[in-house]
Amino acid sequence: LRQGAGIALHDDSVSCLTSGGVTSEKAFQSKLQPMRLIEERITDGRVMVHRPHSFHAAIWFDVYSLLADAAKDTTSVFGKKLCRYEHTAEGVTAFFDDGSKETGDLLIGADGVHSAVRKQMHPASKTA
Repeated sequence: LRQGAGIALHDDSVSCLTSGGVTSEKAFQSKLQPMRLIEERITDGRVMVHRPHSFHAAIWFDVYSLLADAAKDTTSVFGKKLCRYEHTAEGVTAFFDDGSKETGDLLIGADGVHSAVRKQMHPASKTA
C-alpha cells in the first residue's frame, strides 16, 4: 500500500463521509485541522497573497484508519489500478487494468491528487 504523508479534504468531502455514516463526525473532526486561509510568500518570507480556502488537512494514515475501520466488513481492493467505474443497478462497479472488476454500494476514490475517480467524475479538473 503506497501512502502519502498528508491529505487535504474539502468541506463537502468531510460532510459526505460523516453524514453518509462512514465515520462519526466527532471521530473524524478529531483527526482534522481546519485550513481557512492560504498564504503565498516570496523567498524573503513576505506574504504576497492571502486567499480564503475551505479544506481540512490530515495525516493520510489517520484518514485511512477511519475509512478502513468503517469498511472492515466490506471488500477493499489494494494494489490495482482503477481504469474506470460505472454506476449500475447494484451500486457502482470499478474496473481495473488487470481486467478484474468489483461491484459495491460505494466507491471511495482516495487515490491521490491525480485520482482516476476524479478524472472520470470531473474531467475538466486540472489535477485529474
